Amino acid sequence: MKKTLATLVFLLAAASACVDPLPTDPIEESGFPADAVRHDMIGVPVVYRGQAAIDHYSKVLRSELASPRLLELNARLKGMTVAKYRAGIVDDLGFLATAEASSGTCDDAARFTLTGTRLAIAEPLFGIGNGPWAAHATGFSYSDKPAIHRIYTFVTGGPGVHEGIIDYSNGEENDVTSEGCEKAWAVGTAWFYFPADDNNCYWAYGESMHRLVKPGEDDELYSSAFVQHCWREQP
Repeated sequence: MKKTLATLVFLLAAASACVDPLPTDPIEESGFPADAVRHDMIGVPVVYRGQAAIDHYSKVLRSELASPRLLELNARLKGMTVAKYRAGIVDDLGFLATAEASSGTCDDAARFTLTGTRLAIAEPLFGIGNGPWAAHATGFSYSDKPAIHRIYTFVTGGPGVHEGIIDYSNGEENDVTSEGCEKAWAVGTAWFYFPADDNNCYWAYGESMHRLVKPGEDDELYSSAFVQHCWREQP
């Protein structure tokens, strides 16, 4: 499911170029998820189908919508204004509020209506610099008609400012195909733990492959999320 080398180089180079260290305090909320204990040091993959998938991804989006810091960072990473980025989340939430989570007989004409990947970040248990940070990624897909969904979700992270390409051998991943025909499907990773550097800088990356499994050629889309933060020591 991995993206091409050229695509990743472009993605990470652009992210590194447009994100300056943020001098503010870390965000209070970890972004999501409601399904995991904030400092669960074990972490397990999560899989949701139907209405549970819609409810979970809606919580993810609402959590991001409630965090000015996350909105600002993610808007910058995508080259968008905060207002336009926020409006996109509001539109997605509006769609999900009326989405039908039906299952049933697969329809070969099914097409993706909504796909996305979101990252959650949990700060160290004992405060900045005193333990590993943690990242968790969730991929979500919704089709207009019931279909076999497959989502491969990957997350990784590390200290400092990221330059280069993603090391897919170092991370957490979860690859799940639905047993039945669904409209909504969500797959999350376990927590991936990593240190910040001496300047309290870290990065995290999440990526999902979304597939509708069909006779002949499958429909396939990719989505990704990249986070990079630096915090100065408080006086």
